[in-house]
Amino acid sequence: MDNDNKPTKFCYPYPHAAITADCIVFGYDPNKTLRVLLVKRRNEPYKDCWAFPGGFMEIDEDLKTCARREVMEETGMALGEVFQFRSYSAVDRDPRERVITVVHFAFEALAEVKGSDDAAEAQWFDIDNLPVLAFDHRTIIHELFEFLEDVIYNDLFFKYSPEGIPMDALSKLTTDILHLKELEHPPIDDDTL
Repeated sequence: MDNDNKPTKFCYPYPHAAITADCIVFGYDPNKTLRVLLVKRRNEPYKDCWAFPGGFMEIDEDLKTCARREVMEETGMALGEVFQFRSYSAVDRDPRERVITVVHFAFEALAEVKGSDDAAEAQWFDIDNLPVLAFDHRTIIHELFEFLEDVIYNDLFFKYSPEGIPMDALSKLTTDILHLKELEHPPIDDDTL
């Protein structure tokens, strides 16, 4: 590594997995249903399918920086607090190459978004009316819903809730998350795409 702490070369002769950061951004408004920010993919694989904002980590950034950068590049939205959720490493989760993703999540006030970079569109979707999702994103969001439900029941939700959120919005947010358990979120079969 040079003085800037940037790697100057790779020193291992075997192939490496690519690392991505995906970010599930929940939009809240006390008068609306909880929403999720999705982007329509401009490129293959899964061209024209909806997915979480995210992408490949650059060599000189950490995962949270990558998640924030990708959301900004693809939607124009600057994120506040971002929480790391879980990693996903199924060998075949991405048809392009071996990709490990680290999923993050954030809660933000609903804001105008616009698709940019490799996202053809960006849009908020009601959590109980999500479209078909690319990759393994349906499974990921289902597992995040289960995690958030456990967090609420264990009084840890305040650790993950956005700063400055009014109590009525926080109450609506927790009600919406608890409602998620009633929703059906089956994994998507790739043959349906």
